Amino acid sequence: MRYLFSLSLALGLLCASPLVQAGENDDRVVMYLTSADELIADAKHIVVDLAKEENAWANSVLPNIEIWLFGVERTKPVGLDVLFDPDTGRALEFHVPIENRKTFLNSNLGDVGVVTKQDRKNRDLYELSDVLEGWLLFTKDAEGQEYGSIVNNKASLPTKNPVGKFDVFKKAGYEAGLRWSALEATKAQREKGFDKMLSEVTSNIKKRPDETAAQFEMRKLSIEQNMIRLTRMLSNTQELMAGWTTDVKARKYGGSSTMTGLPGSTVEKNIQAIGTVPSKFATVTTPDNSAMSARVMLPLAEIYQTEQAKLYEASLNALKERIDGKEDISAEEKKARKDFSTHAIQMATDSLKLGWLDVYAELVPAQGSLFNGLVGVRVQDSSVAKSMIELLPQAQKGWTVKVEAAEESGAKIHLIDMKAKLPSTLKTYFGDAGEAYVATGDQTVWLAAGPDALARVKAAIKASVATDGKADSSPVKVVMHVHPALQIGKSLTEDRDIELFRSIKEGAILKGGQSSGDEKPGKKEEERRVNRNALQNFKWHDTAIKALEGGKDMISLEVKKDGNALLGEVKAEEGVMTAIGKVIAKFTVEMLQ
Repeated sequence: MRYLFSLSLALGLLCASPLVQAGENDDRVVMYLTSADELIADAKHIVVDLAKEENAWANSVLPNIEIWLFGVERTKPVGLDVLFDPDTGRALEFHVPIENRKTFLNSNLGDVGVVTKQDRKNRDLYELSDVLEGWLLFTKDAEGQEYGSIVNNKASLPTKNPVGKFDVFKKAGYEAGLRWSALEATKAQREKGFDKMLSEVTSNIKKRPDETAAQFEMRKLSIEQNMIRLTRMLSNTQELMAGWTTDVKARKYGGSSTMTGLPGSTVEKNIQAIGTVPSKFATVTTPDNSAMSARVMLPLAEIYQTEQAKLYEASLNALKERIDGKEDISAEEKKARKDFSTHAIQMATDSLKLGWLDVYAELVPAQGSLFNGLVGVRVQDSSVAKSMIELLPQAQKGWTVKVEAAEESGAKIHLIDMKAKLPSTLKTYFGDAGEAYVATGDQTVWLAAGPDALARVKAAIKASVATDGKADSSPVKVVMHVHPALQIGKSLTEDRDIELFRSIKEGAILKGGQSSGDEKPGKKEEERRVNRNALQNFKWHDTAIKALEGGKDMISLEVKKDGNALLGEVKAEEGVMTAIGKVIAKFTVEMLQ
């Protein structure tokens, strides 16, 4: 792992060049860790105290942490800055507290093959070569604490000791965190840096030998759009700060964030729009014993609508191509599935014009080990969903439908009977009745499954049409018991009877790597490919699921509007951290030995 990190560090720094400095902490992502000692203490608490993995801690986890700490002062903050350069894109700056300069140079950098050459005129300055090319400058703060700052270009070396940049995190009480602060005056330079980084990322996206032209176009477009949206968000964000704290004594685990937009920016406008339009599901009450409850009500900017429509179109082309390539279904089934997909993409695309993502979901325990599941989505035209339902008997042998089997508050409820070919996941978690319901109401589509699905969807529809619905200033609310959610999610992605989830599982977007396959990989590329595949094949789900059986597995997330700011808060119970500890132990033993 140490050698891989050194290689990643070198590749990151090779992209750097002199930057137009906006300020010590401006136009850059500043990442912070309160100290190596705190990291070790928290990790030990999670792996040893909670997960009870003493042997893995002593023999694998701790050694893989300590191998990075030769010559490092373990009680002081560590930092990493990510900057964006107009000429070469991304640049990284590392800031490490030094306990012993000689040990750091020889046993930390030297042991991984970094050659250090001291400058003749400045004895605190070193040129780095071989594994890592760049410059290392040692500086001291007012109390005499030395820091080593590593950059690629000599002109980018800090003008003063970097310790002051961590004050904002200390004040917030974070043990780990990140902060982004953008200035209006440097927007042009910043966006040039983003454009250059985007150009470099997209130029490296190559068609794989095992994917079609349509699959490649979908994957390429997805990567491009994600990068564009990230950089657009940063460029329009005045300040974004997030952090995490592990309270070992109280056994409390959580984080918080705050975000504001530059005046007049799309980020500021989106924040201001939150709370001005009621959700279609604002008056639906989640049962107290729910295993999961999720509400999302987010504005969709026009530029996002345009981009997402293009991705939907590319997804449809890839999906139709996949259906045509199936050899185990008839021509009639292929046509019905392609028509079904066309309707689904049409409904999703048309619904973008609403300008809001409005979703409600719940998972509620039923008798025995079964669940009732309910999802509600706001759409432009719910009648399209009815057309999709009517296609199901032709798309899937053995399935039947009963259109308008019931009605509630003006919404038509349609029955889907899957008993003849019931996917194992649905049988295991939602019962062997094999019935699901789709309801189409006023700009709403509902999907329900489980022993009490019909009663629950009726109750939710009735509650949703109440006239006292008010706009909520919390655009995201999720409360979830991780154990059942992880169980069902894993089962869905592995269920060979569910085409949708199999398509996601086997789809090109989720596969790693960007090799074109036209050239033989070099040694370094082959090593990266082997390590990447090993990481992708790492089996962690069963370990986490077993650990979560002990309970205390709740995690909550809420984002709320406060004036012109968005405030976020996440909390995790002890059982979630226990599962994380188990997975960390398994990962280090299996992957980092």
